[in-house]
Amino acid sequence: MQSTGLMEWGTLICKHCGSIVGSMDTVKITKYYVECKDEACVTSRSCKVHSGKK
Repeated sequence: MQSTGLMEWGTLICKHCGSIVGSMDTVKITKYYVECKDEACVTSRSCKVHSGKK
């Protein structure tokens, strides 16, 4: 696989707990909000869904 010459300036951040999940090649500094797979965060999300909180 050839390098595209791009830097990994795209940061993947969990939209629930704020932890950095990863990075990706982008042409500018960018934040992407995703859902992480950390057990404590997933449990917290499921508790909020079942209690009706956002």
